[in-house]
Amino acid sequence: VSELLKRTPPWQRFDLVNEVIGGSSEVAALVAERFVDFQADNGVFYTEVRYDPVRLARSGLANSSISQLEVVQAVQRGLVAGMQRHGGMQVHQLLCAMRGQPATACLALAQLAAATRSPEHGGVVGLDLAGDERDFPNGAYVKCLRHAKTVLGLNTTVHAGENT
Repeated sequence: VSELLKRTPPWQRFDLVNEVIGGSSEVAALVAERFVDFQADNGVFYTEVRYDPVRLARSGLANSSISQLEVVQAVQRGLVAGMQRHGGMQVHQLLCAMRGQPATACLALAQLAAATRSPEHGGVVGLDLAGDERDFPNGAYVKCLRHAKTVLGLNTTVHAGENT
């Protein structure tokens, strides 16, 4: 897999990884749990892990899929399991809407974030916008982010500098 990742263009690496780990609640929980281990091993005690549950919900390689809600719940289970082994850590979720997807997909993800929002360890604490802003400018997603912030009361963030 390492050699394949080296030969894969940067933007396609996320897709490749998601194809390998996507579509399984068990794998999503395990990856989340191991992520907490990695953070603990590196002395990080507070993290908001950001990911796209749309991509993580399916795998073309395994020909499997789960719902986005199942992804969020599995990630929370994994984060909690990891935090139980590493006292004093706080890890939460930011759900990522991806530039390049329609604004309606952003709104649907904002609804999922609001429905699963939780201050509990491992819970969803906000919505993030990620992806290539050069080819997919932020303007298309302003309405979604405003709705998420003002109507749904979500914390929002815009990930920048992802052009290659």
